[in-house]
Amino acid sequence: MNFKAVQLLIALGLMTTLGACGGGGEKPADSGTTGETTEQAAPDGAASPEAPASPN
Repeated sequence: MNFKAVQLLIALGLMTTLGACGGGGEKPADSGTTGETTEQAAPDGAASPEAPASPN
């Protein structure tokens, strides 16, 4: 085989490999949330919204 034919076969093999393994698949839909909820801390002395107010 001549040198150019070998180069062509190697180039085609590399392109096939990159095309097969290069990704480009569908990404999962990202709604912007991870399912976790974040809660803001209540200031000192204030009751949290979930806890009932205690009588003083």
